[in-house]
Amino acid sequence: GFVVLALVAEQFGEVRLADLRVAVLLDAGRLAEAEAGFRDALDRMSRALPPGHIRIARTTENLALCLQAQERYAEAEPLLLDAHAMYEAAGYDATRLIERLGTFYEAWGRPSEAARWRARTTEV
Repeated sequence: GFVVLALVAEQFGEVRLADLRVAVLLDAGRLAEAEAGFRDALDRMSRALPPGHIRIARTTENLALCLQAQERYAEAEPLLLDAHAMYEAAGYDATRLIERLGTFYEAWGRPSEAARWRARTTEV
């Protein structure tokens, strides 16, 4: 509960605590609240961090996953692709996101796109 969140805030700072709260909302299925939290976090990070920063990429990915959970695929797609581009530009291991893109396109009913991304997991 609160004690754990207070310890996380002390160790990682208020921004990390806000991220954790939003993740808890997402996990609890409170998707509208989680989406608002991810959008707010993304706005704050975009003003405070350089473009393409890994925290911006992760939050972009998380917002996209929240939209996917709401079956808002057309809104989620550009965010996932942006996150992937940021990971690659930063030299970050994007294997997990590449796998998620395969799952994303499968859920959206686009099997050829899913296959294209799944094939990339063997290249990584």
